[in-house]
Amino acid sequence: MKAYILAGGRSKRMGQDKALLQHGDAFVIERVIAAIPGRRQDIFLLTNTPDKLAFLGLKTLPDVHPGLGPLAGIHAGLLDSNSAFSLFVACDLPLIRPETITQLISNHRKQLAFALRSEKGPESLCAIFSKACLPTIEGLIAQKDYSVRTLLSKVRAEFFSIKDSSELLNLNSPEDFRQFVTIIEKKDP
Repeated sequence: MKAYILAGGRSKRMGQDKALLQHGDAFVIERVIAAIPGRRQDIFLLTNTPDKLAFLGLKTLPDVHPGLGPLAGIHAGLLDSNSAFSLFVACDLPLIRPETITQLISNHRKQLAFALRSEKGPESLCAIFSKACLPTIEGLIAQKDYSVRTLLSKVRAEFFSIKDSSELLNLNSPEDFRQFVTIIEKKDP
């Protein structure tokens, strides 16, 4: 299964590129890459600024519809993929564990969309999507509805529940990054 890391966001609330936030000697995106099981050559970066991420040595793909958010990234990945199903993970989920992604993959039963969920709700940007979602995505883009949650509702997604909601901490603001640093420092004092 190919894996696509969504790394094309504008990071408005963060004020800087979320993928390139750094803690210690690792960038946030490197933590996400390390959590994805399988062969490194099966991991792709969905970004419209490939030069910024060239140091990672992964293949990059631009959005077909730039500026429309993660839905456009999922669209680009599904168009690229030669597999019926592909994994998509946001670059700003630095606490996601390899075991969790492995469980998501091993529990996937050919659902059109299969995403993680914790007690805080679904995480639409750590999910497996089918190529069969492409017509629905293209319809949403035509309607100017760029919500991945809308996509999940339209294709009747199923969810894999996890207990530790901190794994799904999404870094959208400086406060989120401070929370991430606090969690990391408690785990690795």
